[in-house]
Amino acid sequence: MDKFGVQNPALKAIAETPKIPEMLHAEIELNNTVNFYGGRIKNLTSDGEVSATGMHKKFGVLVIVAPAEGIFKTLKLLRNDVILKVNGVPVNDVTELSKIVANQKMETILIWRNQSEKLIQNRK
Repeated sequence: MDKFGVQNPALKAIAETPKIPEMLHAEIELNNTVNFYGGRIKNLTSDGEVSATGMHKKFGVLVIVAPAEGIFKTLKLLRNDVILKVNGVPVNDVTELSKIVANQKMETILIWRNQSEKLIQNRK
């Protein structure tokens, strides 16, 4: 199974190698993340993120790296979860999430996981 591509020497001499574009977009997305309880989060902004998470619109905060400490570790947030509400308050972006977490005791969190909403309650 090593006979892929152009095999004829005459054709091989004129065959061009395709140009592969650089992955600039991935680097930009990484730069938009924020440290959050030992993990990383970002606003859900791109069509690719909406598609990958199964969301129907650009709303909420995307978990890039699962939190490794604090209440969000206890609540077992996972990579690719989308935080939709905290204590019933809608979370549109990272700034809103930070304000809610700073000013309220964590009772419930509504996330989007595996193409459906999931309500997690803090049992403490």
